[in-house]
Amino acid sequence: MDNTIVLTLEDERVEEAIYFLQKTIPSVTPKLSSVAKPHWGKMTPQHMIEHLHTSVIASTIIKKTPPLPPNTSQKEAKQFLIYSPADMPRNLDNPAFRFGLPDYKNPSLEEAKTKLLSSLNRFFEIYEGKEEDYNFNLFFGDLHRKETIVMHHKHFKHHYMQFGLL
Repeated sequence: MDNTIVLTLEDERVEEAIYFLQKTIPSVTPKLSSVAKPHWGKMTPQHMIEHLHTSVIASTIIKKTPPLPPNTSQKEAKQFLIYSPADMPRNLDNPAFRFGLPDYKNPSLEEAKTKLLSSLNRFFEIYEGKEEDYNFNLFFGDLHRKETIVMHHKHFKHHYMQFGLL
């Protein structure tokens, strides 16, 4: 039996993800209030926004060395969380929060939201015309541009649903 996982992303999914990140997210982010309660999980609105900002910033660091093929667990994680059309499951265990939520990095939710939207714009500027560029992700290994865009789409959708914004 062949257990090979073939990973492919349809252009339509990538285009939908780009539209979502460039149009939907900027239009709904201002609606997030500091007193909003999550439908699941322990994050506050500011934790969620700062968490997404950190994820976007990390993805803007373009690797200059040849990409490494994913190991088995990275390939399975990609299949489950990027290549599958299903939404991310609620209450995923993020090892970064195993010992509690971090201190805020910004003095206010409003400043955090501004930085998040700015980082998204910067992400698209960095990858403009660079289809083959890639970055390193702790969970997935090396991600090329399309994988990163779809990952951000699913990640943002997950957390924006968490706070009832979608």
